[in-house]
Amino acid sequence: MKEKIGIIGGTGIQNSLLIGEDAQGVTVNTPYGSVHLLKGALKKKEIYFLNRHGYDNAHTILPHCVNYQANIYAFSSLGVERIIGTAAVGSLRADFQPGSLGVLGQFIDFTKGRKSSFYQGALLEQGKFVNMTYPYCPEMNQCFLGAGKKLGIPLVGDLVYVCTEGPRFETAAEIKAFGILGGDVVGMTSATEAILCRELGICYASLAMSMNMAAGTTGEGEKEIVCFDMARLEEKIIALLTQVIMDLSAVRQCGCRQWSQGV
Repeated sequence: MKEKIGIIGGTGIQNSLLIGEDAQGVTVNTPYGSVHLLKGALKKKEIYFLNRHGYDNAHTILPHCVNYQANIYAFSSLGVERIIGTAAVGSLRADFQPGSLGVLGQFIDFTKGRKSSFYQGALLEQGKFVNMTYPYCPEMNQCFLGAGKKLGIPLVGDLVYVCTEGPRFETAAEIKAFGILGGDVVGMTSATEAILCRELGICYASLAMSMNMAAGTTGEGEKEIVCFDMARLEEKIIALLTQVIMDLSAVRQCGCRQWSQGV
């Protein structure tokens, strides 16, 4: 049986170049709604690509409107055990300038209006309190860092991601508070995906792509939200994701599946 890997593209990663132009469309019906993915292959591994914000570069689904439950459930129903997410982020760190790449290690979740758990209603009685001590798969993160070294692509490891509700950008006061709490980057999607993946025992890692310096960090007012053109990094990102997929072992050695068992 082929190993199945999911990729979630977002801002800056809105096409399926990684799996080829001949990728086939797949629609998966879930209890939370239908999901459209693209199916391809890479080095004998089955790849499923999802654009969380919609296809054709339209960016029609804003972060607070993404059907996260349906997306992650669809991957799980296809037998996907590992998902690589991409996350466009604002940076709180002077040493993580626009155009920098890194992998997420922790998150602080400030979302408030979205459904970030499968365990609601009748399922709540099952008492699923999953272990989120290490929300991003440590094995996949090490694979990312190793791939970066192989390819000569600098990656910052163990970034702390602050997840906000969106779709607005954050105030300077919020960014200052996030920095005090230990945040390194800010975005609007990754934490929700990480939580849902953990509940279903799916390994999840996220490649952070710095788009801009967060509000109030440069003192340049509106210039702070001018976004880096991610097309300039497209080749590097595709090479990095390809290397990671090639390097991942067929058998998972991490604790993500065990951590999903809950109490």
